[in-house]
Amino acid sequence: MIRYARNTYFIACLRGNEIRRGLYFRWLVSPLFMVGFLVLFGLLGLLGDQRAIFYAFTGSMTLTLISGPFQILSQDIAFLKIRGGLDYYALQPISLLELASGFLLAEFGATLPIAGVALLVGYLLGMPVQINVWLLPALLLAHIALSAVGLAIGVLSPNMRIQNLLSQLYLYIVFLFAPVMIPPERLPLWLVQIMRYSPAHQAADFLRASIQGQVTPDSLIQAGMLAVGSLGLLILFGYSLPWRRRRT
Repeated sequence: MIRYARNTYFIACLRGNEIRRGLYFRWLVSPLFMVGFLVLFGLLGLLGDQRAIFYAFTGSMTLTLISGPFQILSQDIAFLKIRGGLDYYALQPISLLELASGFLLAEFGATLPIAGVALLVGYLLGMPVQINVWLLPALLLAHIALSAVGLAIGVLSPNMRIQNLLSQLYLYIVFLFAPVMIPPERLPLWLVQIMRYSPAHQAADFLRASIQGQVTPDSLIQAGMLAVGSLGLLILFGYSLPWRRRRT
């Protein structure tokens, strides 16, 4: 466990140096996506009641938090896999799981300030925002769940074009047809039944409960199942990375 923590931190520091150059621009632009979605939903007349407003806020906040790490991790893994960039990491005394964990840790650290800005925007808009002990685990769960999907897409994609297509398609389907940004009663019942098992939907539900301070045993069970499934996906596809050079 000590070796795992040490190597994960080492990879996170390397990864942090790579993403640091565009970090301030990312912190500035990401919250604008949330504001833009709220404005769009208002123009479409979907913000006529408080529940719809809260769903739009938490759903767009989930999108803001995970779209960056999801797409960046997916793109970078696909790029490193295709161009042989993983060879550098393969020369280090680390495992594939430690590599994936380090990448996620660095991305989560870069995402936390965005979460703070998003919560501030929600508070200024009159959303029922509560700071409690469940907020950080909810943010971490949302990050891990969608990053695991991003890692899977990056590993499975044969080239960058397919990776971009799959990642964009996943985000469009989840956030337009799942009850993430839109209350379930405004969607067809069959669609809600299909999309209720989406990681983005489950992560958004737990984030909503934590923001309201209404975390229940049922929501904790669902969050635990999502965490186990996401970690399993990370391990599965972490070990599927093409480790072209192995240390002896």
